[in-house]
Amino acid sequence: PPSPLAPKSIEVKTATTPVVTALASTSLRQGDLKTAEPAIVALLDRNALPQAKAALDATPESLLANPIVNFLKGRLAWQAMQAGDEDYGINDVRRYWETAAQQKKDSVQFLNALGFAYYTGGKLDLAHKAWSDALALTQNQPASPQLQRDLGTATAGLALVAFKSAQLRQKVLTDDPVNFQPEALNKDWRWSEPTIADWRALLEYNSESAL
Repeated sequence: PPSPLAPKSIEVKTATTPVVTALASTSLRQGDLKTAEPAIVALLDRNALPQAKAALDATPESLLANPIVNFLKGRLAWQAMQAGDEDYGINDVRRYWETAAQQKKDSVQFLNALGFAYYTGGKLDLAHKAWSDALALTQNQPASPQLQRDLGTATAGLALVAFKSAQLRQKVLTDDPVNFQPEALNKDWRWSEPTIADWRALLEYNSESAL
């Protein structure tokens, strides 16, 4: 009879957490990432963070540089941070997801996740780039429900950056309501006429949006 931990005999979405944890740990120790990945994802989906960590701690040295492993470690750090675990911070998340995205540059999933890490860390320019790159990658993939979600995530991320940027523009005006009016910027040599025109358009857009 098959072993209770035989991959073909286990449905990770419905199996008990101890069984899924054992499957993930055993598979990783054996270097079988194909079996371990969905098991770890299942643990993370049910927010079984200590168990997911225990499984990932079993990663052999030969897989430590694998982009999937780095992405899963980043997801563990992200969810633990959201749960208030002070052992993890946004820099841990960013480091893992940056590594994963660099190792697999054509992964929309990795770039979308990295965008959230940058956004949360206040790095709006890098968040914008990550989500823009993710959006560009979706253009070359066949239509599917997953692609639609990826496309929506990247687009929503860019909208978040635009919203946050609008807040920053408003902060500029709140902190210095006189010197950053378009008319006053004519006296600043750094601001060209086209740039002032863009700034004026942005201010008018924000005012109209607030109505």
